[in-house]
Amino acid sequence: MWRWWLIFAIIFAVNASAQVPDWFFAAEGVQTPDDLNDYQRAGMTFLWVQVPYRPDGDFSDCDALLNEADKRGLPYLLALDLRPPVAMRQNMRCSPNDVAYLSWLRIWLDIAIHHFRNRENLLGYVLGREVDEFTSYDDDGFALFLKSRYQTLENLSRAWGLTINSWQISQRVAMHLDDENSPLSYGRPSFDAALYRWATLQNLLSLWANEVRIRDPNLQHWLFAGPLTTYRSLAAVPPDYQGIIPYISPERAEADWLAHNCHAVVIARRGGRFIAIPMLTTKLKDGRLVLPEALIRWAMASIAMGAKGVILSNWSAVAGTTTIIRDNFAALSNQVQSEIPNDMRPTTRIAVLYTPFGEGVLDAQGFPLYGFALLPSTPTNPPRLSWDEPASLFFSLRFNPYGTIDSITPFELTPEFLSRYRVLFAPITAYLEPTMQVNLANFVANGGIVVSDLGLGSFQANIPFQSFPPLLRELFGVTDMASILAGPNIRANMVVANPHPLFPRIPQGFRIGNPMGAFGPIFGLMLPTKAHYWALLIPMSEGKFERRGDRAKILSGIPGRAAVLINNYGRGFTVFAPTLLWALWSPMDVGFDLFHSSLIERSSSLRLITNSFVPTAWMSETDKGILVVNPTNSPQQVRILWRTPIFYALTNAFVRPINLRPLVQEVSLLLRPNDWAFLKPIADLSLPIEVAAETLNMNEFKLKLGISPSGKVTIRFWLPPEVRRLNAQIEHKGETKEDEITPDQWGRFVLENVPTPATVTAKVSAR
Repeated sequence: MWRWWLIFAIIFAVNASAQVPDWFFAAEGVQTPDDLNDYQRAGMTFLWVQVPYRPDGDFSDCDALLNEADKRGLPYLLALDLRPPVAMRQNMRCSPNDVAYLSWLRIWLDIAIHHFRNRENLLGYVLGREVDEFTSYDDDGFALFLKSRYQTLENLSRAWGLTINSWQISQRVAMHLDDENSPLSYGRPSFDAALYRWATLQNLLSLWANEVRIRDPNLQHWLFAGPLTTYRSLAAVPPDYQGIIPYISPERAEADWLAHNCHAVVIARRGGRFIAIPMLTTKLKDGRLVLPEALIRWAMASIAMGAKGVILSNWSAVAGTTTIIRDNFAALSNQVQSEIPNDMRPTTRIAVLYTPFGEGVLDAQGFPLYGFALLPSTPTNPPRLSWDEPASLFFSLRFNPYGTIDSITPFELTPEFLSRYRVLFAPITAYLEPTMQVNLANFVANGGIVVSDLGLGSFQANIPFQSFPPLLRELFGVTDMASILAGPNIRANMVVANPHPLFPRIPQGFRIGNPMGAFGPIFGLMLPTKAHYWALLIPMSEGKFERRGDRAKILSGIPGRAAVLINNYGRGFTVFAPTLLWALWSPMDVGFDLFHSSLIERSSSLRLITNSFVPTAWMSETDKGILVVNPTNSPQQVRILWRTPIFYALTNAFVRPINLRPLVQEVSLLLRPNDWAFLKPIADLSLPIEVAAETLNMNEFKLKLGISPSGKVTIRFWLPPEVRRLNAQIEHKGETKEDEITPDQWGRFVLENVPTPATVTAKVSAR
């Protein structure tokens, strides 16, 4: 993992051609140089310039805008639309295998890259634009994919269990071949069609990056993929890029007007592999402008997820007749730049292992947003494979009482990435190459926990959904499925048969689910296994659900035993559910909070004091402090329990000790509606006492100390390296004492023997 951060550090350090902003704030749609004065006043830190297809090479309008940006020292990203022009789309496919498209692409890049590559404030290029929707996942490409994968028709026929006489087979026909050969109407032919679409998009993005690098080998010019408008495209970006621009608008994807589908940032970051700068909807299709408080809320949700800034989708909305949006966004930009360190990154130990396979959610046109399992906008069997999984899991966990989550794909299953985490939730993890399986097994053996469900390893299994690769069989302690039970109306709940230490607060007989049945519509009936039978899946026909949830009669379960299994492997554990665990299960159901909290809290140092698993305040633990957001229209008193070996004073928060062994402190602060605060350690104290910190200005802050049992306390201040002197004024029992401090050999400012209670006012200077 350290290699990726080293690469980013080098990029930020050596880029001499353009001044890299600390935070990336921009808006799309700036047209003329005259806009740049208002643009910078709006808090924008770089310029986003769309470069239209110009076969004649006339970029005079772009040059005028960039020349003015150069005068202002304003860096810029150039957004190149690499989709074929509308007039040419009938004669070429937007595909890495189409000769006509390759010829057009190379001619266009010769013109554009050669024109712009030597500009002094060029940060890099943004490649794409709704690329997933415009990629040609056609049957000509599918035939090439099959021939490359299987080499001979005999190999293809053997893999599919059918007699195939030609490579020219449509994806739709291939997927319907599964109707009789697979209990889910989804088998090897359907998996190959899904893998083709996944690989095609990844190869197209890789082609773009390679063609640009041939023409501009300057590694100081970054490559961003985007704006990408599906989650599955975020997971398909190859490592040829440095960053991703997700644009998952509530108008097109889930109607998440609360947080603008901010989990797209987590998916785009891929555990820190990529810089993520999301684009936010600023003007709706009907012409209405988004409210300033919504923009602020969306921006802070994105930053909490690890974004390096945001891009507003419509400059005209910002620069309109009213200055409300501009002024509010400028205030936000200034506050973020002054209060949040630019190298801040989330430090969660929880991640979703996201495989872009299950469709999750379809847009209004029937386009799958999360996975490649289904053909876009065409009727297939089954019409829905994974239902709302994995979308439901991301929405349930993205802000939870313990903070946020990360997301990685199977291609981040390496020791460097896995070392960051303790728990992986792995919904319908169908694709796991042998090396990925080995790394996952080592992760568990070293103390990790993996929770997975139906579909585990199906790409690499002999019989998709029913068997497992040998290493996964050992890792999860499972055997092959005896049979599959599937139907759109089949529902079940869980009853805990044999309690396990992984879930200490869930007793025997506890029933998990809801009155309608929280699990379905697919169940695998397992043969006896060596794993621990934790909970049985009970079909709804066997009795009504008792909402009390304390105890329930342990029933026999579905014949063949559909059960949730726990396996001890090395120092860690795996949990396997032979159903789509998160397709229907939500935080509103009994047991959801207990199940997930039991796993997450094991590796979390923070916990919001809340009565709901989906809290009304958002919290993100980072390596530089704690980001807290109030996304509601009412004031909130936010209280956080923090396990830490050192007792801290945090900026603009009240901290008091709760427990000494282990040391637990309570952090509390009052947040106004749609407001946020970044709580940075400003000092640590030799003894745990009550302390309230208040920032007076950039160079002055105040600590109000409670009573220490010993009467005195030593304060060690945490200050930037440029600070050379600290003047401390101590008020105690009506007397005032001043002390001037210089840093010790470790660069810390230490104030010893401070009497308590007291108020300490500190002024810092760089001289």
